[in-house]
Amino acid sequence: MSAFPKKDKIVSSILYGIELAKNNYTQWTSQELFLEEVSDNFLTIHICQEIAKLKNQTEIFIDLSISDILKSSLNKKDLYNEFMKKNEIKNSTFSITLDDKNENKNSVSRVIISVNAISNNSMSSHLNELNTICKMIQKSKTNDSSLKYGIFAFYFDVSSRARIKCKNKVDNILKNFDDLISSKNNLKSFSKVKDIVEIKNVGEYCFGIYLVQADLTNKKKV
Repeated sequence: MSAFPKKDKIVSSILYGIELAKNNYTQWTSQELFLEEVSDNFLTIHICQEIAKLKNQTEIFIDLSISDILKSSLNKKDLYNEFMKKNEIKNSTFSITLDDKNENKNSVSRVIISVNAISNNSMSSHLNELNTICKMIQKSKTNDSSLKYGIFAFYFDVSSRARIKCKNKVDNILKNFDDLISSKNNLKSFSKVKDIVEIKNVGEYCFGIYLVQADLTNKKKV
């Protein structure tokens, strides 16, 4: 089996990819803010380019369907439809999926990444997205799935006139995410958020990741 990139390397590549996307957006458009107005894949492509530079290579897929991810990750691959029905998962897509080759040279999914340019009114959709990540990552036995972890990557900016500032928005997101994780079995999480950047008389922006992984020791009392 090939050596899969380490978690911290992937996280660093995601953060640097978002930062590079922001810098390129400003250079190409002369706009300091409102990155969420560009193409959905603008952030995704920058992130993929950085992950592709890692020493240990991974197969990178953009906008792969959940059903295809489950076919490449579940121990019992033919039960992906049953898995989706049981967990009430709709067949949407994930921004980025990172695959590896197993001992039989078959492609297996290891990491799912949701890339988001956040607006001020989108909390419910982001909670739903994280909940889907949780359902995909959760397992009762190690070999239930080849998925190691899922990442919610985000960028957020506001103008200097905005009522809700970056810190309040990000703090609210992370609290809601932590509350969701605390309600579930067999999961743990951590976040990494870069310092807020203030642009005088214009506004501010920040970005970061929220990572969820299986933890078979974390069982809630009923």
